[in-house]
Amino acid sequence: YLETALAPDELLVEVRLPSTDGWGFHYEKFQRVAQAYAIVGVAALVRRDNGSIAEARVGLTNMGSTPLR
Repeated sequence: YLETALAPDELLVEVRLPSTDGWGFHYEKFQRVAQAYAIVGVAALVRRDNGSIAEARVGLTNMGSTPLR
């Protein structure tokens, strides 16, 4: 569960996310110095409807042994 399915000799080179109307997203990582591994990362996905937030999702990285949603 929540582990990679890649074999030791495989490398992920691309991720494609379909564009969906009404949705917006942002990813932010926090690190001590430039070009360092992130201390923590957060991704937010929001769907707006008539100027209000209709749905929101947040994902966190480096907050434990597995990503959180």
